[in-house]
Amino acid sequence: MSSSRPGSRAFVVGLLAAVVLVGPSPAGVCGALAAPAPGTPDATNVRPFFAFGYTRLEDFGDLDHGFGVSAGFEVEGSPHLSYLFRAEWNRLQGEVTYTSTDPAYPYSNTYPVEETAYTWTAGARVHLRAQGRVRAYTECDLGLRLYRGHEEVYTNANVGVSATEEALEGFTVALRFGLTTARPGRGGLFLDGGVETMGAHMDRQAMVPIRLGVTFP
Repeated sequence: MSSSRPGSRAFVVGLLAAVVLVGPSPAGVCGALAAPAPGTPDATNVRPFFAFGYTRLEDFGDLDHGFGVSAGFEVEGSPHLSYLFRAEWNRLQGEVTYTSTDPAYPYSNTYPVEETAYTWTAGARVHLRAQGRVRAYTECDLGLRLYRGHEEVYTNANVGVSATEEALEGFTVALRFGLTTARPGRGGLFLDGGVETMGAHMDRQAMVPIRLGVTFP
């Protein structure tokens, strides 16, 4: 029994020394245990990103496609999990045809239409791999869409109501899937696509963005 005491004392002395080196409180010890492994990003690492690409539209009346630009910040919580804030601008395009109902003055003219949509979202991204040259990810975002257009142009024949600005604005839900070459703590390229719908009626006014972008370290 007496031979084990020096070992026990050495253990206690070593533990106290570790506490002094890490910090004066138990929180310091816990912080040391929870610290990220070498080569992984710090929890406060923030990476800006920028992307652009094609936007397909579903159930937007005469608008059927567009072009979008997005920018935001990615906060790396771990190699598998990130939190994002995204601001997106979309130029929506299409054609509208006006046809005369007066048989005395028949005519039919087609005009190009361009409108604008703004979206601000926040969400989380899950990377399926912690490391690798190319990593797949899935992302879910919640946010707000603002729309500027002419409500007389857009008629939803499927449900028999007008797609007014009120119906095109409000709470949105977005789901994205993509690939990125940006490793933890570093920059790279990414390509993703998904769908953004109105939270109040997810079966209508969907935007399908396809984005090519760059993540900065």
